Amino acid sequence: MLTGWRRCGLLMLWMVGWGVFARPIVSCAGAAPADKSTFTDLDDEAETGGYDVSAQLTALPVEWGVARQENGDGYYVDFTPDAISLSVQESGKKVLLVRRAGHFMASKTEPQIIILQRRANRWNVIWQNRVVLRAEDDQFMEGPVGWKGSAGAVQEARLQPTEAPFFDDDFMRVSEEAAYEQAKPNPRNGMVIRKVKVDETIWSTVAGKWKTTGISENEQAQVAQSANPFAFQSSAKEENLALAGRPFWSDYSLSAAVKPQGAAGLGLVMYAQDAQNYLLFVWKNDGEVQLRSVVGGKTLVLAGSRYDAYESGQWYRLECRMHSGLWRAYIDGQQVLRADTGWFGQGRIGVYSQNPTPDKNAVFDDVHVRAAQDVLDQFNTPVAGRWHVVTGKWQWNKNASPLGNAVAMAVMGERHWSNYSVDASAYLPDDGVVGLISHRSPSGYYLFRAIGSHVKSADAGTAILQLIQGKTTKTLARVKIKTQFDNKSTFWSFTSDHGYLRVTDGLDRAVLLEAFDETFSGGQPGIYAHRGQHATPRFDGVLVHFPQERQVWAKIPELYEDPLQAKTMGEWSTPEGSWIPTSPISPKTQKVSQKDAKTLWNKGLFWGDGDVTFTLPALTEKQQVEVLLGDASKPDDAKSTFTLQLTAEGQTLHAQLLQGGAAVASADKTFTDKLEGQTLTVSRRGAFIIVRIGGADAPALLVYKTA
Repeated sequence: MLTGWRRCGLLMLWMVGWGVFARPIVSCAGAAPADKSTFTDLDDEAETGGYDVSAQLTALPVEWGVARQENGDGYYVDFTPDAISLSVQESGKKVLLVRRAGHFMASKTEPQIIILQRRANRWNVIWQNRVVLRAEDDQFMEGPVGWKGSAGAVQEARLQPTEAPFFDDDFMRVSEEAAYEQAKPNPRNGMVIRKVKVDETIWSTVAGKWKTTGISENEQAQVAQSANPFAFQSSAKEENLALAGRPFWSDYSLSAAVKPQGAAGLGLVMYAQDAQNYLLFVWKNDGEVQLRSVVGGKTLVLAGSRYDAYESGQWYRLECRMHSGLWRAYIDGQQVLRADTGWFGQGRIGVYSQNPTPDKNAVFDDVHVRAAQDVLDQFNTPVAGRWHVVTGKWQWNKNASPLGNAVAMAVMGERHWSNYSVDASAYLPDDGVVGLISHRSPSGYYLFRAIGSHVKSADAGTAILQLIQGKTTKTLARVKIKTQFDNKSTFWSFTSDHGYLRVTDGLDRAVLLEAFDETFSGGQPGIYAHRGQHATPRFDGVLVHFPQERQVWAKIPELYEDPLQAKTMGEWSTPEGSWIPTSPISPKTQKVSQKDAKTLWNKGLFWGDGDVTFTLPALTEKQQVEVLLGDASKPDDAKSTFTLQLTAEGQTLHAQLLQGGAAVASADKTFTDKLEGQTLTVSRRGAFIIVRIGGADAPALLVYKTA
C-alpha cells in the first residue's frame, strides 16, 4: 500500500547521470482521475512476470496508461516537451511518484524510442537508450496497456512479456549425456570429436573473430579425458567482441572463466545494443581495470582503478552484476569496481578481448547469466517508493535514521523474496537499538536486534534473534554483547537460508547468532531502530543480496560397474571418479580389500557449509544405507564423525543421525510416492546438520545442532 509519506510531502527527483541537480517536487494528491476512455489499448496486457512496453514517439505530449483497472486506477507515464513523469492512481487519486524535467523533442523525422520497463515492483522509463526515471511500487501488476495523444504520435507500439534471465554456455557442442555414456564402459576409448564443427556457436561476432576450440588440438581429443574440452577463443588482431542473450535482459549477473593467452585486455559486456552501444568491464594486462560505456562508438570511463596484472595461461573468474543502475565488477569473487549508470537499461551479454596479434588472445568458458536481485541503498540518490514505513518515522537524507522516540521499522523489496542476506553498516549508540528484519509477511517476520548497554531494559547489552508472529514473540537465540558495539558503526549481516538463520558482525563475518526455523518461507527485508536519549541510531548503507546457487560438496554415485574406471582419466571427467571404494581404516579395524568393501569415501577435502546429495535406492526392510560425514582416518572419533542411517518400512523412511556411535536425532517420513529415486540432501550450515528429502525447498526431515 502507498504510505503517507509517499502520498503527501516532498519526493526527491532521481536524476540518472545527465548532470541535472535534483530538486523537490510536491506530490499532487487529489488531482483529477485520469480519463480512461480515450486510450488506444494494445492487444496484450500487463503481466505479473514482467514486461517491456516499447514504441516510437513522433509527437508530444503522449500519455501511457499501464496496468489500468476497471475504475481507471493504475500507472500513468506522461511524456511532454518539458518533463517525463510516472504517477500512480489509487481510489481515483493520482499521486506523482517521480518526475524528470528537461527538454524533450519528438518528430516524424526524428522519432524517439521509449521503453516502459516493469520488473516485479521496479519501474524504469527509458528514453533513447537512457534510463530517465526509476521507481518502485507493487500496487498494480496486471491490466490493459494503452496510450493517448495526437494521431500518429505513437508508432510500432508493442508489449513484450519477459522472464528472468537464465543462460549457461560451457561451449560443449557434444551433449553431456553422450560424453558420459561413452566414458562409463571404458574411459580409455573416449569419444572422437572429429566431426564437431568448431564454428558452431550461439554467439554472434560483432568485432574481430571467434571460434570454438578444444583444449587439445588433436582432432581425436577424448571427451572422457575432460568433462568439456571446448572453449571460446578470440582470434583476430585488435578488438574482439561476441554477443549472446536477449535484448530485453535487465538486472542480471554475468560471469565467465577466462584465460589470457597474450591478450592486452579482456572483459565482459553487459546491456549490449549493437557493436557501437554497450557497457564494458575491462581488465588490462598491466592491472588497470575500468567500467566503460560505449555510446555511438565513443567510450566514456565511468570508473577505474588498479588491480593485479593477470598471468598468461592462468584461469580467472570475471563477474558483473547490474541492478537498478548499480554496476559492480568482480575478479575471482573480489569486488574491484562499482558505478551508477543509466545507460541502456537492458540488453545482451558479451565477451571481449584486445589482442596485439591473432595468436596473442584469450579464451572464455563456463559463461553463466542469472537474475540479479541485489539492492544496495546508500541513501544518496533516493528511489521513489523503495522503502515502506511499517511503524515510526524515518529520515532518508544521506543515511536512514529514526525520528522520535517510538520504535521505527521500514521494509523494501518484493513480498515473495526468500533465502537472502540483509547487510547493513549501522551505528549503535549505547542507549539505542539497531536491528535487521527478514522475511516480513502479513503473518510476521524474523528480527535481529543489537541493544546498547545503557538501554533501560533487562536486555541491555544483548543481541537477540526472534520470531515475531502476530502478538507472539519467540526468542530463537541470544548472546551477551555487553559494550562490544556501543557507539560504533558495525557491519551486520542477517542471512536466511532455507530455514537456517545466521547473524554475523564485522568484516570478517564472525558468527554472532544462529538458529533454525522454517515458519516463514518468504517476505520482505527491512531495518529496525529505536532512539535513546543522547544519540540517534543510523544506517549508512543497506545491501540485500541473493547468494549464487551453492555448490554441492559431492554427489554419491551408483557403484562402478567397472572397478578400474576410477583408476583412469575418467575419474575427473565423471562424478563417479571422486569416490574410492574402500572401508574406513583405524587402529581398531583391519584393512579390507576393495573387492569386499561396502564403503565409498570421497577423496575431496570439504570445509565450510555445503551439501551432499544422494538418490535413494529401493530399500527393503532388511537393508540399510549409511551416509558418513567425517574424516576417513578417524572413524572412531565421536566429535568428527557423523553417520546418517536410513531404513525403510513400506513407504515410511526412518532416519537416524549418530555422532560417533551415539544417536543424537531421529525422524520418520511416510511417502505417497515411491521411496526409490527420492533425492536426499545432507547439509552443513554453521553448527547445524540438516537432512531433507525432495530438494532444497522441501521441509527439513531432521535438524541437529552440533555445538
